[in-house]
Amino acid sequence: MSGNLEEIGEDSAVVLVDFPIRCHAQISIACEKHNLRGVVKSCTFTNLLGYLVEITLNVDSCWSPRWFTPKHLVAFCGNGA
Repeated sequence: MSGNLEEIGEDSAVVLVDFPIRCHAQISIACEKHNLRGVVKSCTFTNLLGYLVEITLNVDSCWSPRWFTPKHLVAFCGNGA
């Protein structure tokens, strides 16, 4: 199944897909030369987009921008004000 990576963090990801994926399902995300493995935390349907799947990445499968940075990645820095 293909999907669009919406969010990525060291220990989590959100992917937009066309079909629901059940909670607690084991999942693998192919990112260029790497695979991220994790568990589906939630799957929420949105009328305009499809299914947003929130994934908790396995401890041994954490993401790092050193080996993969999405082309649409936006980094925010600030003081929280």
